[in-house]
Amino acid sequence: MDTHSFFLVIGIVILIGFAGRLMRQKSKIPESLFLIIFGLLLGPVFGIVPGKDMLAYLPVISVAAMVAILIESGIEFDISKLRGSLQKAVLFTFMVAIFTTCAVAGVLHFLFNWQIWHAALLGLISSGTTTITSMALLRSIDVTSNIRRLILLETIINDFTLILGTFFIVRLISLGEMGLGDAAGRLISEFSVAMLIGLVASIFWRFVLTRISRRKELSYASTLGICFVLYFLADYLGGNPIIAIFTFSLLLGNYHKIFKFIKRPAKLKGSDTIDTRIRSIKSVQTDMTFFLASSFFVLLGITFDPALLEKISIIVIAAIIGIILIVRYLSASLLSMLEHAYSEYKMIITIMIPRGYVAAVLAFVPAQEGIEIPLITDIIVILIITTTLIAIIGTIAYSMTRKKG
Repeated sequence: MDTHSFFLVIGIVILIGFAGRLMRQKSKIPESLFLIIFGLLLGPVFGIVPGKDMLAYLPVISVAAMVAILIESGIEFDISKLRGSLQKAVLFTFMVAIFTTCAVAGVLHFLFNWQIWHAALLGLISSGTTTITSMALLRSIDVTSNIRRLILLETIINDFTLILGTFFIVRLISLGEMGLGDAAGRLISEFSVAMLIGLVASIFWRFVLTRISRRKELSYASTLGICFVLYFLADYLGGNPIIAIFTFSLLLGNYHKIFKFIKRPAKLKGSDTIDTRIRSIKSVQTDMTFFLASSFFVLLGITFDPALLEKISIIVIAAIIGIILIVRYLSASLLSMLEHAYSEYKMIITIMIPRGYVAAVLAFVPAQEGIEIPLITDIIVILIITTTLIAIIGTIAYSMTRKKG
């Protein structure tokens, strides 16, 4: 592809993502579907962009996308506002994640001869929902604020459970030749070093943003820069890069909130300044995440190989989706026993299964670590499309049923 054509594709990607965002406001269909379809047209369908040539870009973009996700998720996670509703959301999220992972792992291992940890990783990645699509669909129907809050918190929390769980399983796979004790010690060491690096970096960066940087310009760009440095530094010092960035962003976004929680009467110096910087970061990160997500979804479509559909069993996809729906229904039923208000909305909780950006990015993590799991990225692309369509159709059906009632 020549330079002019490359920039043309980039421009079209951004415009299609923008048009998809506008259409989502009317149709509730997420732009990710439009972007993947555009990628399929560019690559496998018309052959305008050779998929094999673009494969080299996926690892780089997936790492950049992961860093952007961690910054956004960590800074957006406001611990001071979530205490009241967090308990039930955490319980529901963990039930869904654990039961889905175990069920998918068992079915793929015993019925389809998958390696157990490979199957568990696919089960974990496929267990999480995406915030944008879920919230867009819920806004279009008549449900209580409790249900919206439950699903919102679930989508926020499962970003963390998916990311941490994925890297935990990937490290277990890569350390598989070690004994259990040695592997556990290695994992604890990696996580401890990463958390320490993230803690020190968050304290240092807060000082930079509040004391040295007098103006709020470039707050996001510089924060993104230090996260890329942390990615290298954590790996060089024997820590987990993702855990380091996760710790850094979470503490940076909640630094003075944690301080106030520990010392309620005291006011942390510079808290107003850091709030201004955080708002500046949030105002820019939406655009950056949008660009990376748009590029990533189009690349997924371009590099998708239709020939692999012959290798991916429809039964496997159906089994995973069936497990997802059954687990969510059972988890919603258990939650209803604790609070009866959820009983009326078990069905809408069950069908709220759209997968998205985080799942797609995590599907490439094993390859980045040198672990080959056949078909995992292609299965995730199919799951993103099918679960989104199921959620849309289910929401329409639920809305029509409520109107008739």
